[in-house]
Amino acid sequence: MAHTPPDTEANFTRPDPASFRDPSGTLCWHSGRIERHIQPAVAPFFRELTQSATFNQWVTSGLIVPTWIERDDDTGLVLGHETITPITYPHEWPTALFYDAASLVLQVAEVSAHEGFGLADGHPWNVLIHRGRPVFIDVGSLGPEPSDLLWPAHQQYLAFCLYPLHLYRANLPELAAAQLADLSLGISDELALRALPLGYKLTNPMLWGSLLLRRLLALRLRSSQKKQPTPRPHPANLRQIRRLFFSRLHRELQRLKPQPVASSWSHYYQTCPGMSEEEQQTKLRAVERFLDAWQPPTVLDLGCNTGAYACLAARKGAAVIAVDQDEVALSQLYRQARQENLNLLPLHINLCNPSAGSGWNGAERAGTWKRLSGDTTLMLALLHHLLITHQVTIEHVAELATRVTKKRVLIEWVDLNDPMAQVLCATSRRQFPDYEPSLLVQSLNLRGFHLTDEVPVTSTRRILSFERA
Repeated sequence: MAHTPPDTEANFTRPDPASFRDPSGTLCWHSGRIERHIQPAVAPFFRELTQSATFNQWVTSGLIVPTWIERDDDTGLVLGHETITPITYPHEWPTALFYDAASLVLQVAEVSAHEGFGLADGHPWNVLIHRGRPVFIDVGSLGPEPSDLLWPAHQQYLAFCLYPLHLYRANLPELAAAQLADLSLGISDELALRALPLGYKLTNPMLWGSLLLRRLLALRLRSSQKKQPTPRPHPANLRQIRRLFFSRLHRELQRLKPQPVASSWSHYYQTCPGMSEEEQQTKLRAVERFLDAWQPPTVLDLGCNTGAYACLAARKGAAVIAVDQDEVALSQLYRQARQENLNLLPLHINLCNPSAGSGWNGAERAGTWKRLSGDTTLMLALLHHLLITHQVTIEHVAELATRVTKKRVLIEWVDLNDPMAQVLCATSRRQFPDYEPSLLVQSLNLRGFHLTDEVPVTSTRRILSFERA
């Protein structure tokens, strides 16, 4: 699996630092494209798999990333994959998106078993989001059918898919996200037993029974290792049991499907202090004029909330990354984007504490701002929250805007006498002598962006347009 942004230098090939654990081969970036160099021992399997009608059907249906034989000569078998960007991680996905990714992993495992194959991995790190939908990317984790186990990756699927969903459902999203950020551990049976409230376990008897059953099986396995090994089941019997096993997993997963809920921010557009419906329409039309004039291929919407402007950009053909800290609002946005088939990726990221490089030696997975950017960046109804609530400086905001923006950025300036800003100031109980739009213009000028337009929205709000010189 590849989790490092591509290197676009021509004729430059380098191994992906997240691929050293892959037993079937090594992923490499070559001139901005991803290649999979297959080990000679398993080359016959992958040669036959990728040329089969079954595999092509999986690709056509959107189940698996488009894959082809790039080279097959004396140097070995090399597979090519469609390059999917940006690279994102499970702990950054809102719950509704995470659920769809977990469903995809189970679907790939099930259809593989039906066709006489096996899936060696059961975690969502092998999934990326392509045009707003999850797609399975780790073709190398497919292999021959296991002869003695229902699904070797079952425990991994529990740790990285089902248990996090149970935690989300039990209203423990912070714990789920924290554990998902650690690729090596996930959530163990013991942690699930300790973390999930007793009332939740009692109202979910399948989870409780499964946890106890797996504990008993583990004790039995350790005991049986001291005795004569049991004979392997007949393949036909094992396949029948495997079908029942996956059916049961599907039922458990379906019971964990997240339902739409509300949060304090998910109705922001209906309750925004100091902005009438007419003023919100004025703002929407102003942003639309900018998007129509620029026609950006990619848009990064920071502080997107439920995504009115992210959806507007996506409907106009842009590939949109929408970032917010409210998971409920993001799940709402994801459902709407799926319904409209928009090329929109919502991400649950704290702008004041984005992910740093992680994994082995801090290099397996790149940090947030090494992966995310846009031709145009939207920072609407965001700046006053950063400056007042989170006490960052205008210099910090200008640095972030220029770091993630390739060409243009729209920033909504909210005066201190705005009703929403007044609410934030009352909470912070601080003075803000440097809260001036001229300082923002100056800071962006020093970083190569100049002010191109200023559009009033209300008496206390305006939209500032900046372009890279």
